[in-house]
Amino acid sequence: MNYMERRHQRMQEEEKREKRLKRRNSRMSWLMCLIGIALLFFYKVNMSTVAAKETKSSTSAASVQTASVPSVAASSDSDSAQKTAALAADWRLILVNRSSPLPTDFAVALTTRKDGSRVDERIEAELEEMFRAAQNDDVALKVCSAYRSVSQQKQLYHAESFASGTPVSVQPAGESEHHTGLALDIVTTSYQTLDSRFVKTPAYAWLQKNSWEYGFVLRYPKDKEKITGVIYEPWHFRYVGKDYAKVMNEKQMCLEEYRQSLGI
Repeated sequence: MNYMERRHQRMQEEEKREKRLKRRNSRMSWLMCLIGIALLFFYKVNMSTVAAKETKSSTSAASVQTASVPSVAASSDSDSAQKTAALAADWRLILVNRSSPLPTDFAVALTTRKDGSRVDERIEAELEEMFRAAQNDDVALKVCSAYRSVSQQKQLYHAESFASGTPVSVQPAGESEHHTGLALDIVTTSYQTLDSRFVKTPAYAWLQKNSWEYGFVLRYPKDKEKITGVIYEPWHFRYVGKDYAKVMNEKQMCLEEYRQSLGI
């Protein structure tokens, strides 16, 4: 084989190698393309799965949160109910009138004062404190009537019924605040008549200004007759405790209004 024949043979072999390379490169290009497509597909599928899991997780969390709201609300409602029940049971806020007669099982521990009147022993210290403060201001206070038993109230009610035909200032037995030992008819040594003229005395002026500081409030104000169901009694004061008396005085509320504001 001469030189020209060998050269021609090499050229043919090189052409064959180039063709094989081209075919291999082509196959590699297609393979890489397919791999790219596959990777892109799996990426999208994976992202969709993650997104679905996150959505499910968020939904579950939201569900848990939503489910927990009623529990919180229930707890809040329970606390509110307990507070309301505690207020309703507070002896200082007891309501006794014609719509709310004295409970049949009611009992109170009484103490007898120097003047012979009897009151709930829990209010004695503040009552004495109030009387001393008034005396220091040259105002003489006097208890005209305090605790009354049901039988005593019945006698008073019958006596007023006999005298006037229709009792006005005396409540029926079992429906008077005087049964609680928390109510007092207060007058002054210079004027001891239970009528509207008591408002002209220094004693009334002093009580109006200062009684709440010792836990006492005017029980039957003039502008609250339709609410209390009792005529104006400027001499009738009721112990509700210093904290309650302060609020009632500031808001000018009678006991019925204050209890209603507390939800009881």
